[in-house]
Amino acid sequence: MAIKVNYKELAEIQEKSAVDESIVRGVLARIPPSWNIVDRGEDGVAVQRGSVRAIVSVSREQDGHLWVHVSASKAHALPDWEEMKRVKHDLIGPDRWAYQVFPAAKDYVNINPYVLHLFSRLEGEPALPDFTNGIGSL
Repeated sequence: MAIKVNYKELAEIQEKSAVDESIVRGVLARIPPSWNIVDRGEDGVAVQRGSVRAIVSVSREQDGHLWVHVSASKAHALPDWEEMKRVKHDLIGPDRWAYQVFPAAKDYVNINPYVLHLFSRLEGEPALPDFTNGIGSL
């Protein structure tokens, strides 16, 4: 599925989702020193730990909330469960909720087959209901 957006529309989207630099710095300050910074951008950084590379960014999404987005990858394989748990723990936080999204088939776009994504509301509270109905187990 091809993404159909022109440069003007992309610039408008980026302007709406822009976040104050101090907020981005606050998120990045939580990244442990075990992750090496590979590159920096306006809304985040690229970091690496062992064979896992991640991009951490912050944006204001359509719901009005600030969200942390982490893209995690390896050279020629998807990160495994233990690696994604480490990514979530270190780059989002052990006490924060994070989500991996599986969109409807018509909305699925795969730019890189070796990347997994996590999303977390910056405020830390869950964005979904408690599916355990309060008992803590499914």
